[in-house]
Amino acid sequence: MCRSKEILESIKKQRGQGGMTKAQISLAEAQAEDIESMKKEITDVKRDVSELRAEVSQIKVDIANMDGKLDLLIKQSENRPFLQIIKELINTKGLWIVLALIVIGIWGIDVSGLKGLLP
Repeated sequence: MCRSKEILESIKKQRGQGGMTKAQISLAEAQAEDIESMKKEITDVKRDVSELRAEVSQIKVDIANMDGKLDLLIKQSENRPFLQIIKELINTKGLWIVLALIVIGIWGIDVSGLKGLLP
């Protein structure tokens, strides 16, 4: 129980209720309840912030670990000569399929004759 509620309870027990009217007592009760509610919300926010800090620190660790791997990938890509990359592209089927589709799209070649070739 918060201090404001304790004080309010002691005022209520006094003769004449400490000179407070019923409206003042109702207001004080509402304020005491609001304070308790805010304390609970603040506790929840503190817990959430603590969890968030833990997650951020883990993300920092993950990024630090990834930085070395990223540097390694960059170095590996720098070590591959441009001609080797082109040779690998030429040997892939996907490149030729894409080029064929581009040529068909540009020149509007009739593909109805290819229906028998496709499974």
